[in-house]
Amino acid sequence: MKYTNRSFLTSSLHNQYMSNRGGRGGGGGGGRGRGGGGRGGGRGGASVGSIIVRSNAKKNAPRRVSIGGGGHNGGGMEETVVTIGGLPMTSDPIDVIDFLKNKAYKPNMHVKTHYYKNQKLVLQLEKPEDVVSLLGVSGSRYIKDKLIITRGEGSGPGNNRIRQTLAPSQQNNHKSAMKEKITEINAKMIKIEKHITATYQKDSPMLDLSYLASGHGVDMNDPKIIRPLLRIITDKFPKANTISFAHNNITTLAPYSTISKFKLDHIVNYSFDSNNLNKFSELDQLSELPLRELLLSNNPISSLPNYRMEVARRFPDMNFLDSVPIGPSDFPPSPIPPLRPSFFETPDRQQFALRFLEKYFTSFDKKRVEISNAYFGESKFSMTFSSSESNHRGTSKTYIRQNRNLIKSPDLIKKTNLLIYGSEKITDFFKIFPITVHNLESFVVDVFFVPPAFPGAPEALYVITHGHFTEASFFTKRSFDRTFVLVPAQPGSESAKNGWEAVILNEQLNVRPYIRSPRLVSLDGGEPTAPIAATPNGVAGGANQPPANEAEIIQQLMTMTSLNNQFAKDCLVNSGWDLNIAFTTFQMFKSQGKIPDHCYTK
Repeated sequence: MKYTNRSFLTSSLHNQYMSNRGGRGGGGGGGRGRGGGGRGGGRGGASVGSIIVRSNAKKNAPRRVSIGGGGHNGGGMEETVVTIGGLPMTSDPIDVIDFLKNKAYKPNMHVKTHYYKNQKLVLQLEKPEDVVSLLGVSGSRYIKDKLIITRGEGSGPGNNRIRQTLAPSQQNNHKSAMKEKITEINAKMIKIEKHITATYQKDSPMLDLSYLASGHGVDMNDPKIIRPLLRIITDKFPKANTISFAHNNITTLAPYSTISKFKLDHIVNYSFDSNNLNKFSELDQLSELPLRELLLSNNPISSLPNYRMEVARRFPDMNFLDSVPIGPSDFPPSPIPPLRPSFFETPDRQQFALRFLEKYFTSFDKKRVEISNAYFGESKFSMTFSSSESNHRGTSKTYIRQNRNLIKSPDLIKKTNLLIYGSEKITDFFKIFPITVHNLESFVVDVFFVPPAFPGAPEALYVITHGHFTEASFFTKRSFDRTFVLVPAQPGSESAKNGWEAVILNEQLNVRPYIRSPRLVSLDGGEPTAPIAATPNGVAGGANQPPANEAEIIQQLMTMTSLNNQFAKDCLVNSGWDLNIAFTTFQMFKSQGKIPDHCYTK
């Protein structure tokens, strides 16, 4: 196998050899002859010459130091081939390719074939322009490894390159060891998948991955295990919203930082109970997760000073830590007034605005063409974009081109052109806008009435939304602020016929880097009773009020836990009648052996 050798010894050999050669050869890129200007453009081999260096340890295993030479194949294929160095040989090529697609903002990049050569991963791409995109992300870190991406196969073309080839017996031994390691990992993943599938209760919100380390000999700190495991969860368990990684001797959360790269936004409760986490900085690896509840009990970290405060400040929108609600006392005192939740002048306007937002964003995400009827001929739209990215790639380019920042852009003509008029032109712009997924529960909404500006003008409703969305292609999260000026839809209009109670007179959209939702405090100083989302009657209810289907929910929890009726009800009451939270709480106390026998049905 060949690899670049920059040692002092081989550099000295190279200088001595070139000195002895004198001026022979014209420096061709290929050919098989001893001279550099021989039959160029062919296979490329050792075009200048080669030296055999005998190893003192094994005289029958010579090492060949090759000087000069072009790529392996030359010609057209080299234009679509890249080599990736810096990876462990046991890295999953498919996972590396997915990582590079996201990093280079090339979700549709097609890799014809891939293979390991010279201890490096070689990719043959379909399009030459994709090579340029990958070269642009050279130096990025895949997990902990810095990737070095070069054009062509091996060291690439160029004279005076020095490469070293291992003896065939050494090559075969290395390949065999690599295949054995990959086979071992694949066998473990098949075993784990069978175990999880067998123990999972169909349609249950809980996915139990506890005791995998001791029960199946799996290293739950190994990224080569965790990434395939997350792929299994994504594909096989779409209805789960709670995962337990308890009792797995987890010492670092670094491998779990990739959770946000998978379609796992439905997982909002995580248990790392009874592991070996001992640093608050480890929690930063989970910073992008939409956490509702986190269990860290029975870890060294839970005994550190200011434990709850340190966790709460990292996840300000989280509701429960170790099954205890997070409240104002868990946050450090601040002279800055706390942020308030959504504001509505009246319940009627609240219902009206939430119905509109639910219809609009559902259409925007799933069938965008339907939002055309939310606009009309006099509608106006503009957007701004703020970012800390120094190199704007992928979807950022779409936002940059339409950025109507009145302060940064002094060009009056450009400002005018970036103000879009009319339903047709607005919907045309949204055709090139990235495919998105909005989470309505993350929204903070302010709604207030605006009287007619002049006689005959329509009444208007200002609807200001703050939240975040995910770009479906790259799973990139971005925060946004969106202001709608709504006026009633004219009776008999296309908008009214298609179910729009209001149309958009004016809209302003600001896209910005993602930040976690801030902690919201109600006007009376308490916690908001429920997230703002469109409900059947448009009004969010209290968190602890028993629902209409109280008996049905109690029966569901009894079936899932074998608790008797009274304790199942108590568990639900203490969990705000949230079945998922109640089940997670049950699992935690069960793992700690804190549920007496008399709590169960006989």
